[in-house]
Amino acid sequence: MPAFRWKSLDQYSAFGQLVAAFMWEQRPPLNPTQLAELTGIDYLAIYRWFNGNGRPEPNHLVLLAQHTPLTIQQVFAAAGYTTEAFPLFSRDEAWEYVRECLMASQDLGLEDHNRILSLVRHVQEENRSKAERIEALPQAPSLAQLEEESEAPE
Repeated sequence: MPAFRWKSLDQYSAFGQLVAAFMWEQRPPLNPTQLAELTGIDYLAIYRWFNGNGRPEPNHLVLLAQHTPLTIQQVFAAAGYTTEAFPLFSRDEAWEYVRECLMASQDLGLEDHNRILSLVRHVQEENRSKAERIEALPQAPSLAQLEEESEAPE
């Protein structure tokens, strides 16, 4: 595994800056190996991001957003896959965006406005309920846990 040396933040791409800032904010700060363990992303991919030798793959961006407080929009925009004008949203963010657009709309009558707003709220509640049920499911063991179990003496 190659040794890693930090540079000053301004020497990284926008994506590298976003990820490095997240890593440095942790206590203690994370190194690339720890970020790889946290996210399930190959260490060499992370190493290439910080050395400017590779653009992050979309599946890596999703893993990063799933395992850190960084949002889908932040990581895809910083990696150059989207822009402020064409944002990507998580499901909850998308419905919140629809709701905000609806609230700002001047073209609907009050009755239509209220009916659509009620529908949007209902869908948001259903999505939250589904997410809570999924989070309550038992988690499958990680690959590392399975390897530990297989190596444990009987």
